[in-house]
Amino acid sequence: MTEHQKSLENQSPRDKSSSSGPTERDTERKKRRRSLSSVEGSTASDEESVDHGNNSVLPVDERTKHQTPKVMTGVRLPGLVYPTSLYNDDRQAITPVDSEEDVLKSALEHGHTSFGDEEFFALNLEEFSIYRSHSARKHPRCGFEEKPFANELISLHDVEGRGTTRWFLDGVVCHGQEKKYVQRVPCNVFSIGGFEDADLHTTNSSIWIQSKAGQKLDVWYSLGQPASQYKRFHQPFLWLADLAKHLVDYLNRHDKVSLKHFRKDFHTWLQGAHGADEGFRHWQQAYNDTDFRRVVTAHAAFLYNQAALLGREYSSHLLWKEIDPFTMDAVPRQTEEVMTYEPVTGPDPPKLSKPVSRPKTVVTPFVYECFKHLPWAKFLDPQAPSGFRQRQPSTNNGRPVRLDSLESEDANQQSVRIGDVVAVKSDAQTAWSSKESFWYGFVQGIQQKTNQLSLIWLYRPSDTACQNMRYPHSNELFLSDHCNCGDKPIYAREVVWKPRVAFFGGTDTPNADFFVRQKYKEADSAWVTLNMSDFECICNTPKKTEIYSTGTTVLVKIAQPEHDIALEPVELLEPSSLDQVRVRRLLSRRKYHGDSEADSNELVYTSKIETLSRSSICRICHIRFYDIDEKSKIPVPYCRNGIGDFYYIITQERAEAGEPCLVPLAKPWPTSLRQGFDPHLPSSRPTMRGLDIFCGGGCLGRGLEEGGAVKMGWAVDYFKQAIHTYRANADDGSNTKLFYGSVNDYLSKAMAGKQGKGKLIAQFGEVGFIAAGSPCPGFSSINLNKDSDESLINASMVASVVSFVDFYRPRYALLENVLGMANCGTKHKDQNVFAQILCALVALGYQVRAFILDAWNYGSPQSRSRIFISIAAPGLTPLPDPPQSHSHPEGTGDRALGRTANGLPLGQRYWGPTPFKYITIQEATQDIPFSDDGKVDCIPFPDHRLTLGVSSVNQALICQVPKHPHGMSFMKAVKLGWQSETQLRAWSWTPLRSSENSRSWKRVYPRGLIPTVTTKCTPQDGISGQWVHWEADRPMTVMEVRRAQGYPDHEVIVGTPAMQWKIIGNSVARPVALALGVALRTAWLANEDDDAKSSFQSAQDWQINAPSPNKVAVVIDRFEDNEYLTADSMASSEPDQSNTGDTATPMSSSSETITRETTTSDVTGTAKTDFIVLV
Repeated sequence: MTEHQKSLENQSPRDKSSSSGPTERDTERKKRRRSLSSVEGSTASDEESVDHGNNSVLPVDERTKHQTPKVMTGVRLPGLVYPTSLYNDDRQAITPVDSEEDVLKSALEHGHTSFGDEEFFALNLEEFSIYRSHSARKHPRCGFEEKPFANELISLHDVEGRGTTRWFLDGVVCHGQEKKYVQRVPCNVFSIGGFEDADLHTTNSSIWIQSKAGQKLDVWYSLGQPASQYKRFHQPFLWLADLAKHLVDYLNRHDKVSLKHFRKDFHTWLQGAHGADEGFRHWQQAYNDTDFRRVVTAHAAFLYNQAALLGREYSSHLLWKEIDPFTMDAVPRQTEEVMTYEPVTGPDPPKLSKPVSRPKTVVTPFVYECFKHLPWAKFLDPQAPSGFRQRQPSTNNGRPVRLDSLESEDANQQSVRIGDVVAVKSDAQTAWSSKESFWYGFVQGIQQKTNQLSLIWLYRPSDTACQNMRYPHSNELFLSDHCNCGDKPIYAREVVWKPRVAFFGGTDTPNADFFVRQKYKEADSAWVTLNMSDFECICNTPKKTEIYSTGTTVLVKIAQPEHDIALEPVELLEPSSLDQVRVRRLLSRRKYHGDSEADSNELVYTSKIETLSRSSICRICHIRFYDIDEKSKIPVPYCRNGIGDFYYIITQERAEAGEPCLVPLAKPWPTSLRQGFDPHLPSSRPTMRGLDIFCGGGCLGRGLEEGGAVKMGWAVDYFKQAIHTYRANADDGSNTKLFYGSVNDYLSKAMAGKQGKGKLIAQFGEVGFIAAGSPCPGFSSINLNKDSDESLINASMVASVVSFVDFYRPRYALLENVLGMANCGTKHKDQNVFAQILCALVALGYQVRAFILDAWNYGSPQSRSRIFISIAAPGLTPLPDPPQSHSHPEGTGDRALGRTANGLPLGQRYWGPTPFKYITIQEATQDIPFSDDGKVDCIPFPDHRLTLGVSSVNQALICQVPKHPHGMSFMKAVKLGWQSETQLRAWSWTPLRSSENSRSWKRVYPRGLIPTVTTKCTPQDGISGQWVHWEADRPMTVMEVRRAQGYPDHEVIVGTPAMQWKIIGNSVARPVALALGVALRTAWLANEDDDAKSSFQSAQDWQINAPSPNKVAVVIDRFEDNEYLTADSMASSEPDQSNTGDTATPMSSSSETITRETTTSDVTGTAKTDFIVLV
């Protein structure tokens, strides 16, 4: 056995490689790329499977049982990065190198070239290469002489924008019959001709270069055919040169051109001007899109320079203020008054002798009181709203419902009655960690013979997800869904006292020891508006049922060949027995018909009828029919690969010659199937106006808008490129007010009643929804200095989010941050920021729910888990859980946001069957053309480019990091002896970068998830350095991380590549945002009209219709032993219209209740028959 074999034998299972042959999809991808693969195929057992709960690394060997040997299928030769003249002297031996000066003097004797009205000397240049200049310097550690990017081949459109002021060319100068080879000719000028000439379709024959010697003699080189190694650099430039000509011509013929004109108008104009030319059609096919916004934005600097050379009339269009990195100011910067703070004193005080000027976080007085004990409180600036008195935390305006006397009673003075609230001594022997002296319970029943009490427990804030953080109202209790049925008996004699409790009361309820306005759902760690039905435990409540109509489409559990359970859509036809139902199968075109190009959520209408168990029904799904010619125009959410359980059908299955085949589905559509809602039709309820703070590039806000319940009326962000990206993707006719400035300045002005120029600032009463993804560095696990001022300021911004909620009091809001926000450690339990946020929001009276969403569960090929906190105003329907569409990767572990006082996990990760398997990064990027080194631009995918240059030393380092087994890194290669001495000497041997588990220069696992996209591509970092492509010798590109975050390909991200990456890294994964948007629509449409209108009708208080006291009565009922008296809320025969807080809708999750009439009709007039499914 060789040493190399021994080293592989000693690796852990996750480092070993098991492989299979190339898949069909891989083969097709390679054919499209016209390239050969080196080694094909390890399966998922090669990959590092990350326990996404605790970031530990686990081996995955489920698929290692059937390993096949690797097979060499070919070798892909990388393109040259340097001109051939630097590699050897063979060319000089064949063709002697001539002096450029002699060549030019000889050529001057032979006439000139004319172009239009201009005359000048021009020589043809063939077999040319253009490359950067070189200034040798020694590497500080390895002694290798280099300058980053020295002598690298470079496209002409890049020589203006990457710090290149001088460049060189090699080539053959042709004049008449003479051909002279020149080498290392210094140049700094190139020119593109043909602008403003409507009859010229291309500039390919009108591109000139002038050397420094040529400038003295007024001689130009006309570019012909490039050298073979330079061809890949020159072809993108030729395409962009034509784009520059077409753009300039368009500017010449149109006024006030902006980015929106390149969505459709530019293409239409091009077709009219050049559509008949065959060369133009080939040019257009290279891009293969009618929307030119992406490519114009990606190359804004080059295009602007070409336009500006022709005069101010070309450089003054609004377009450049929208996209050019150097002139961008379409959204004006807002001025801000900056607060200051004194330097921190302590054992190691800062050396600063004067106060440092930094922005403080503006908060309301209420929020300040909630957060003033946290370490970053010194950065909080409490400001009271002006113009009206400060609003108090929300209460119910209705009279408090008294289920007992409001006078405290000693247990000996009066016997315990049904409807009383009693206090008993806490039991120290239980799992409850709460240190409260008493437990409080609502008496729902009393056993007559023994006086045994049937209780529903009332929780203190410390018993809930608020944990032991500072809760503003010490006298607030929450009715729980936790009863004492089946627990140790509690008798009336154990009652210590009967406190005065005002149900449906508020902070201003007089003469009460406690008030209760919400129910706490222990399993969900959620607070919901108190309902009359909550006064009886689930032990005495009949099981919920779901009533479905025939024609309803649902997801059912179907056993898979791999012994897994997956969800598949079917149409319900009719019940066949008490426990079975007949369904029509709606089959996946990709899965069952082998069409790898079909979307994962494209279904085929079939005549396959089957009988399934009713218990296999999981939840509602949404399906619509579309004409096959409309496929490219299918609207969101039906075009997003099944996110939110949305599917579409354009074909049906028919049998021809005994074989099934697919034919286009034709109108009239099948009438039996109830189609999902049509996004093109107006909603039954007006959309809410939203405020998007910390909006970034708009990924969260746009996804929520796509759900259909909200339109963002205002957006706020401090990052220039991000707010311009938000603007660039606004729909035509959008009236979103964009505020380029600080949220502190925005909130301060809003509370002062200022609207700003153009009414940029929303006023109280205008905002129905708030979306907020506050900065995460203060809580991020990769931040090793969380105690720095910058980190503390970032952390304090969560208090700003709560302040926005406190001031605007929206109907709904959604807050997002990293999981680290809930991780305070065992030593700092009194600094749990996450729990303190819950305290503040619940104290304001909101219904609150916190949960973990994993991006991979919604089709994003990324290891990205985030906390979401959703809130709903009292009485409104809370957001349901967004249904998971994609499975967990192998090796995913449990994860929660902490534990409550009784030891139960809080916000635990959900597990269950899904319709689709998680998407790998290789699957998500397989249609993007292969780029071995990232040195050249990709025309059809303009953002397929690197954010950083890779120096020659680092390029050699990457090339020596093996591609197999997958997941290799520099340190693993060092361990195996696969790095050269030069790289070892050049390596920065810091503890993090040089540790055994270092991720520095580590390759991504192709058949797994990409790491969490952060704000920078840092392949050299020991913690977050896994950014090297699995097959190419380069870091990942902007386009690849766009796919990881789920950015739609047609959307624009402005700025340099590094700024684009930052915007992407700061975003919420778009599939997650869409799933939340659909959930928001579900909740919004479930509300009664009165509830939707009743969020605020005055500046001071909530207006919620509370039940009147006569709705509450005590009636006698019996448990199974006929010995209990129970409380019920059925005394009044009138229907209770108090609120709809627990109403579910046809779009909610598996616990929903869908109620329809026994016989209904759909829009086609076909009768429907309902049937019941128990849950």
